[in-house]
Amino acid sequence: MLELESTLTHNERAKDRSLWLQIDQPAISLVIIFSLLYFAQTLILAGEKTFWFDEIRSLEICRLPTFHAAWNAVLAGADFNPPLFYLIQRGNRALFGEGLIALRLPEIVGFWIFSLCLFRFVSKRAGLLAGWVAMLIPSLSIAYYYAYEVRPHGLVLGFPGLR
Repeated sequence: MLELESTLTHNERAKDRSLWLQIDQPAISLVIIFSLLYFAQTLILAGEKTFWFDEIRSLEICRLPTFHAAWNAVLAGADFNPPLFYLIQRGNRALFGEGLIALRLPEIVGFWIFSLCLFRFVSKRAGLLAGWVAMLIPSLSIAYYYAYEVRPHGLVLGFPGLR
C-alpha cells in the first residue's frame, strides 16, 4: 500500500513538472518579447548607473582573499547581507569581472526569473493576457530599481522561482 502511494505521488510530481514544460506558442512569443525588452532596457540602465556606496562596500567585501575573511568582515558590521549573496557575487566576479553590468548580472537574472514565474503562475490560472500583465507589473513598479543593483533584492525575488 505504501509503495502504491509513493508511486502515485511520484507520478503526480512528474505530471506537475511536465505541465511546466507544456507552453503554447503565443506564451513563448510573449516571454521572448518581454525578455528582449527587459534585457535591453535593464542592461542599458545597469551600464549607465555608477556604483553607489552600498554596492562599493559589497564589492570590497567580495575582493577579500577568502570567503572566510569576507564573512568575518560581515560579522564585524561591514555589511548586512546574507552569506549566499557574497558567495554568488564572488563567483560572478571571478567569471565576469568587476564591470557595471558584470557585477549586477545575478540580480538582473534573478528579477527576470521572478517576472517569468509570475507569468507562468498567473497565465495557468487566468489566461495569457493576465499573465502578460503580471509579468510586466514588477518592471513597471518601484521594484524594478532593484533589478540592476549589486544588492541581494533581485536574487531574493528570483530564488523562489527556481524550485
